[in-house]
Amino acid sequence: RSAADLDSKALGQIVARNLMVEVQTDPAPPAIGETQGETENGGRNWRWTRTVKATNDARLLQVDLTVTGQPGTSPSVLSFVRVAQ
Repeated sequence: RSAADLDSKALGQIVARNLMVEVQTDPAPPAIGETQGETENGGRNWRWTRTVKATNDARLLQVDLTVTGQPGTSPSVLSFVRVAQ
């Protein structure tokens, strides 16, 4: 069971990084607040939640991504900053 959870978490990190690249390369910044969605990757369906917050530096946004796969597995979490303009 631990090996399956580790496999799911590793694939979840790949999904989170792919979503991060989409956010980082989009010319328009994401809206502040929470957004949820689903994506398919590696033959599996993944649910994700993106939370965008302002930072102390008005030029930057903090983005937190949480990706979950199969029920009962650990979520993958990724946080990063991007330009707010």
